[in-house]
Amino acid sequence: MFRENKRHQQVTLFGIAHQLPVGVKKMLDKSWAPAFRKLIFEKIDERRYADFYSEVASRPNFPVNVWVGLETIKGLFDYTDEELMEQFHFNLLSAYALGLDGLGELTLCIRTMYYNRERLLEYEARTGRNLLEEEFKGITDDALKQLGLDTGIQRMDSSFVGSFIKQMSRLELLVKVLQNFHHDLPQAERPRWEFRLAEYIEEDAEHISFRLRRSEVEEHLRKVGELLFELHEAYAEDEVISGLKSYRHIGRVLKEQFNILKGKEKSTIEVKPAKEISAASLQNPADEEATFRRKAEEGHQGYVLNVAETCSKDNPVQLLTDIAVYQNVASDETILVERLADLKERTGMEEIITDAGFTGEVSEKACKEDGVELIPTEIKGRRASEEVSLRDFNFKGEEVISCPLGQSPAKQIHKQEKGRHIVRFSKKQCERCPLVGKCPVHQRKRFYSLLFDDRQGLLARRRQQLNKEEYREKCRLRAAIEGTISQFKLRMHNGKLRVRGNKRVRNVIILMAIAINFERIWAYMLAKGLDPALSLLSVTLLLLILVGGLDKRRIWKGFVVQ
Repeated sequence: MFRENKRHQQVTLFGIAHQLPVGVKKMLDKSWAPAFRKLIFEKIDERRYADFYSEVASRPNFPVNVWVGLETIKGLFDYTDEELMEQFHFNLLSAYALGLDGLGELTLCIRTMYYNRERLLEYEARTGRNLLEEEFKGITDDALKQLGLDTGIQRMDSSFVGSFIKQMSRLELLVKVLQNFHHDLPQAERPRWEFRLAEYIEEDAEHISFRLRRSEVEEHLRKVGELLFELHEAYAEDEVISGLKSYRHIGRVLKEQFNILKGKEKSTIEVKPAKEISAASLQNPADEEATFRRKAEEGHQGYVLNVAETCSKDNPVQLLTDIAVYQNVASDETILVERLADLKERTGMEEIITDAGFTGEVSEKACKEDGVELIPTEIKGRRASEEVSLRDFNFKGEEVISCPLGQSPAKQIHKQEKGRHIVRFSKKQCERCPLVGKCPVHQRKRFYSLLFDDRQGLLARRRQQLNKEEYREKCRLRAAIEGTISQFKLRMHNGKLRVRGNKRVRNVIILMAIAINFERIWAYMLAKGLDPALSLLSVTLLLLILVGGLDKRRIWKGFVVQ
């Protein structure tokens, strides 16, 4: 049964936090805990999680705001689950940050954490709502409003996030899939296959790959492929076995790793060349959503996180405004297109600074439709081969107003349906031009013409802007987001998180984002000498004044001011 937690709204005079010596209370006031309590814990909307629990009268739930706050503290300090339990039960700072005035007021079983994480995923699968993302947006939007931050100009960047999986060779992957399926088979079915599969199920997949010569690997790939195909065919009609996750993995690797030529009597299994294997193919059975991407000669297995944040020079502090996780085969351009509309609606963003990876016809069209100016710090693609290129022409909007030597066009035609531009110059203007042969304007029978499409024109104008100080000044604002990416990386281990799966990785990243925003606001308040909440000492003195006229018997019963 769902019940909101309002314990933190009651301040008890006799909690441990209020019995500390004055000097220790001041230390507590200056710690991160009161700020976290005020800025994060008290902003958590428990009601959005009510559907997790039964409506039937029963035992109340563990306080949702304490659980979400605890998960955020894990992201703040990079605790393991076991360390998190210790902090909750034995650390007064953590307890106070979560609305408690002492230790032992609440106890938490680690299994409750696991159940709640699964409830999050099940609820999202059922409704399409990611409640942690809603929490991030709610807390962030409130902070942006309270601090009066300028969200008109923002920056965006992405980085790889590794899944908590082992990198496998092709043979090791196939053998592991085979072993998993054999393990999942009902006991009655195993003897049927044990002799046939003995070579591949009696030792670890890694050991099998390790002891083979390179010349022997191809033959074993084919042999394992044949066994997988036989297993897949044998249980295709069995509703129970064909519903196993390990059975689905067999079907997937057969499709991704082999060419299957079905004949009248027998099917032939051919191993695909390595270059034909898709980057979206199964990397490890432990995480079927992880993908592969190579960048700067380095391979990455897992996902990509994308982050946007404010970057106006007038802001006293910059906050993360959007966070997302995708498979690492997703392009930056695709991510920008998907995140743009929500960012625009929530924050009123007018300009976004990115690197060249976020640019492209699709993203530029989306930005134009949403009224957001895309400001890339560099241009994607090859430089023009001509000594004089389109960027040397003078534009006004989308029209060419003059050539590099100042000649105005005789005529311009814009074919909007095709996105093509035709700019014509008279023979008199171009025949004796010193740039003939070096210029992209080409001679025709009756005139000279310059041809380009909408995107070429856009890139030419953008290259011109890159040389302007005003544009470069905006581009320089992007560099600081690399520090934001580093804040996430510091909470990882060799670029990996302790979880697997797209949604689990994303939820951990969202909690990290809430923690990073809290760190920034807290640092700003410390620098300005601001206090996010009434100090503990002040609360204690206020209570003493309020209860001063009451008899001792009532005080010792634990008088509580609502």
